[in-house]
Parts: sequence; structure tokens; C-alpha cells
Amino acid sequence: GAVGFSDLRFLVKHLIGTSFGDSNLDLVFDSSDLLAVFQVAEYEDDIQGNSTWADGDWDGDGDFGTSDLVLAFQDAGFVQAAQGSQASGTIQEKTNQSPKWLHDVALSLLTYDLHDITRENKR
Repeated sequence: GAVGFSDLRFLVKHLIGTSFGDSNLDLVFDSSDLLAVFQVAEYEDDIQGNSTWADGDWDGDGDFGTSDLVLAFQDAGFVQAAQGSQASGTIQEKTNQSPKWLHDVALSLLTYDLHDITRENKR
């Protein structure tokens, strides 16, 4: 079948074990992710389809915009600095649930140009 947003959600949440917004894929969505994506300066720019996961395109539409931020914060994965040390044990537990090769494949798929996949499904 066709690949869509539900597949992206499964990849992010279950195969990788992270949250929408985790732009650097360190399995924690925190202020370092927000700083990184805003430094790229692609937020609400006029260039269509120029953003990747690392640039802030977390919904797979090819652009970093308000919808990506809404998705990331609705996903409730944001970790504030005080929570960071508490979350690290949980993150390690998540990554140990699946084989390393599966985690590597999932990371590769996330860094792939996902907006091409999701754009095909909107046609």
C-alpha cells in the first residue's frame, strides 16, 4: 500500500523510539533541537520543499512551518533541561527494545527525503 503519515508516526514513535521535534535524532526533543532548526533559517521561508527532518520538517511535507511546531508540541515529547537527566534512562530502555539494525534502518528512512513519499500520497 501507499506510505502516509501514519507510517511516519509509526517510524518515529515505535521504530526509532523518539518524538516529533527531535531534529538531531538523539532521542530527546529539547531546546537544542529547536535551536538547531531555527539556525537553518528555513522556517516559513518562500522555498517550497527545501526542508528535511533535521531542518524542522517533522510532518513530512517538505517545509518547516507552524504545522511542524504544532505537531512536535502536541506529541508531548519536549524535555526541559531539568527533565533531561530523568529521561535518559527511559530513552536507553526504548532503544534496547528493538534490534540495532532496525533502529539504523529507521534512522536512515527519517533522513531520507520524506516529503517525496508523503506528497505522492496527497495526489
